[in-house]
Amino acid sequence: MNIPDRHEIILLLVDLNGKPFRGKTNLHKSIYLVKEMAPDLGLPFDFKAHFYGPFSQQVSEDIDILENCGLIETSQIDMGRKDSFEFKQYIFKPTSAGSAAVKTLKGEYPEFCDRFDQLLQKIRDTGFHQNTKILATAAKVRLILTAESQPMSSGNITAKARELGWNINPSEINSALEVLQKTDLVKIIKAN
Repeated sequence: MNIPDRHEIILLLVDLNGKPFRGKTNLHKSIYLVKEMAPDLGLPFDFKAHFYGPFSQQVSEDIDILENCGLIETSQIDMGRKDSFEFKQYIFKPTSAGSAAVKTLKGEYPEFCDRFDQLLQKIRDTGFHQNTKILATAAKVRLILTAESQPMSSGNITAKARELGWNINPSEINSALEVLQKTDLVKIIKAN
């Protein structure tokens, strides 16, 4: 299957959301989870462990490309300060040129676009797709489980997360596992 260029995939994600897409972190995690859900799709993004979970420098670069080409608009909401950190939430939406480009992409890559939308819909159906904390935790847990290649208890996931500098509590792990289960990325086995 032919697939669009990286920046076009990001544009599709923003457009297929159906309303402004909230958060760079959510954007990164959505791309990561789709890549994990469908490795055969061949999404050309590399991810590494980062403060908020799996991160791709390519996704960040492609957001800049889309902005500079006038295909997406970005706005910011000030989310306050904590310690010496200033928090902002970015909101992305396609411009009219971006929407026209998406229409072209859907014509050129119909199979990819349909499958990509179905995978994104699975994430949206979890009910957590705009919850940054849960989506980031789900991506972190998936990264840990993939790296460990074995079943793990919540306690083992928490310990591994600490090694990576992530503080994840059991409640967050349970919500993350719910997302991963609904997207067919984990199978939960109850201990007897």
